Amino acid sequence: MRSTGFAAALFLVACAAVSEAQAPKTEELLVGTWNCSSNSNGAVITGPMTFVAGGKSKVTSNVAIPDATIEMTGTGNGTWKLLPDGTLEEVVTDFKVATAKTAGQPSPVEDMQAMIDAMVVNVPVISTFKLEPKSLVRTDQSGGITSCSR
Repeated sequence: MRSTGFAAALFLVACAAVSEAQAPKTEELLVGTWNCSSNSNGAVITGPMTFVAGGKSKVTSNVAIPDATIEMTGTGNGTWKLLPDGTLEEVVTDFKVATAKTAGQPSPVEDMQAMIDAMVVNVPVISTFKLEPKSLVRTDQSGGITSCSR
């Protein structure tokens, strides 16, 4: 009888270890390319974002700010890390504006680049998030929500 109890306990420990080993970690779930959409502070931002293992990221963005009649596209790089409190910190380290329009007319890319450099580049964004294998929803410190899927 004693060996049966020991065997059952060993089986439960083994099952728990297998279950834990099979559950992907947050970092593993996060890494990869996500198709994202955000409506934050009057800006609608769409495009793919790739979280790379080791804390790097890449983004291609289409940005529209309807109230200011501004549209732009561009690509960038950044960093990400999970903080001890379970939040996600992201920093755009560089962003290259490719096209820019104001009121539907082409506008100088340099003007938009200066705005992005001042307001976005090297500004940490801290988000709470809900992560599942095919969906990621981030809520940043200003209440902006970004929904992503793959």
